[in-house]
Amino acid sequence: MMLRLKTAFLCCCLLLAVSFTGCSPDMTASSASEPEKPSPSVQPSAQPGDSPAAATALRIQAGDRVFTARLEDTPAAQALAAAMPMTLNMEEMNGNEKYFFLSDALPTNAGQPGHIAAGDLMLYGDNCLVLFYESFQSAYSYTRLGSITDTAGLADALGSGSVQVTFSLAE
Repeated sequence: MMLRLKTAFLCCCLLLAVSFTGCSPDMTASSASEPEKPSPSVQPSAQPGDSPAAATALRIQAGDRVFTARLEDTPAAQALAAAMPMTLNMEEMNGNEKYFFLSDALPTNAGQPGHIAAGDLMLYGDNCLVLFYESFQSAYSYTRLGSITDTAGLADALGSGSVQVTFSLAE
């Protein structure tokens, strides 16, 4: 019963978020206290000769904590890597994930993973970047982008509200 209520609540929240996102391009601004910046684009920012597809390690920073993720070898993960670096103000959802609606769509290959693990980085729909910090079962469909290799301290670093997270290719 509780799982059904959580699922229904998540559906309503996502539909509401998508509705508001469509109303105004400024809904994804980084924060009210910073000067407004354009929403991160997923258009390739690589220079000729660079190979973002070959880079599989991602650096994720929340506060003073830094985590390393391994990206999947997929068109979606390659498109995300090509958009690096990006700093996002990620919002809280359900006490287990942070999300951000990107301004551009990524390629998708969605499937139902069943089990979500802490540290999974996924795409919901074609432009909602999701970083999970708790493990749980899910019937939702996601495109897998990658996962954090060591999640110790991840939940604490992300906190309980919105959080600024910086994604960049690991050097």
